[in-house]
Amino acid sequence: MSASAGPATEADFFARTEGEDAYAAIVDDTVAGLLTIWRPEPFIHYLVVDRAFRNRGIGSALLAFAVARLGRPVDLKCDIHNRPAQSLYEKHGWRIVERVMGPGPAYYRYRLEPVHTGDR
Repeated sequence: MSASAGPATEADFFARTEGEDAYAAIVDDTVAGLLTIWRPEPFIHYLVVDRAFRNRGIGSALLAFAVARLGRPVDLKCDIHNRPAQSLYEKHGWRIVERVMGPGPAYYRYRLEPVHTGDR
């Protein structure tokens, strides 16, 4: 669900996620999903759910887990053609704040804003 093409090798993955916190969603001793977060911005870098485990709430759980650790506002990028991921984010209140058309793959930057409890 990352905006850029996924890492080609394990070494590429570790190079691209250096300094990030990484978490795995495990189902029946199998890695069903992966999440990496960059705390300084705060930013969700990778949120990926294995095809065999999609539509089981794993993506929603990983999003909630990330927000619990990062707080709000928090951003992520999503490939402009990834409608299933966009639907997931929008279902949980994320909104597009930027559309980037290049260089490189086109993507949307999504943001989850702080919850406002009303005027005081």
